[in-house]
This record gives sequence, structure tokens and C-alpha cells, in this order.
Amino acid sequence: ALEAAREAAQGRRGAVQVLGWEARLRAAAKDPGAEELLCRAAKLDPTDARVWNALGELHWANGDLTAAHHCFTSCLEFSRDIRAMRSLSMLLRKVGATPQERAANTKESLRVAKAAVALDCNSHESWYLLGNTYLSLFFAVSHDPTHLEAALKAYRRSEALERGGCPAQVDGDGDSD
Repeated sequence: ALEAAREAAQGRRGAVQVLGWEARLRAAAKDPGAEELLCRAAKLDPTDARVWNALGELHWANGDLTAAHHCFTSCLEFSRDIRAMRSLSMLLRKVGATPQERAANTKESLRVAKAAVALDCNSHESWYLLGNTYLSLFFAVSHDPTHLEAALKAYRRSEALERGGCPAQVDGDGDSD
């Protein structure tokens, strides 16, 4: 009986994975039924970060930033997913009805971008995102030159990582030692 239960659980997990793959493929193809499938897949396996990210990206593409925010934060409730962190950081800089809300969201975006870098300090995409976030912080909130300097450092680190160089060898001028 225990073996039968294990096989049933494996079969269910496999079916959920197939549903998740189908939903993500439909979303990539801009199939109108993708949203429904992604929602079903998220309900069946709420720990699948790929499904939450695909659903969040679909909502964002359709202009529903509130639903996209919900998807990325839901994903992060179950796992420290770097893709969800990067998406949430970008999304936070796009929302806010008042200047105060936008400022608070930009600061939260910075916190999330730093968390993405901390999760994988060798990801050039995360460093690039961090640079963009510092730049947004400078223009939208602080006008503090240290934020411009931090953006430049993050961009240099991203560039060095993308080229395959060792980011520790990049000095303050962006030249290799």
C-alpha cells in the first residue's frame, strides 16, 4: 500500500510538472489559455518558481502590475528565486501612485536587488539590475552622488562578469589591474 501511495504521488508530481511545462510553453507562445493553465499549475504546486515567474511575466506583459507583483512575491514566499527577485525589483520601480510611494518602492527595489546579488554574486544580470536600481534611486529619490558611484561600480562588475573576467580585478576606473 505504501509503494502504491508513493507511485501515485510520483504520478501526480509528474502530471503537475507536465501541466507547468505546457502552461509555460503556451505563455511563451502568447496562447490565450496560458493564464488559466499557469494558475492551475500554481495551485497544484505552489512551490514551483518557474510557474510563478511565468505567470508574473504574463500578467506584467498584459499590464496587470498588481497581479504580477503578487506572483513574484508568492514565488519568494516558497523559495529564494533569483529570477523572481530580479523581476520584483524591476516591477517595484514601476509602481506607486504618489512620489512617496514611488520613493519607498525604489528603496524596496534596492533591497531586493541586493538580495539577488547576494544570492549569486557571479550573476552579471543581477549586478546590472543593481546598477539600474542605484541609478533610479539617484534620479527618483536621493540625488546623492554616492548612489551614482554605486551604480557605476555595479555596472563595471556586471561588465567584467559578462566578459568572463574576474570582477575583483576591476579598479575604480573600470580598468583591469
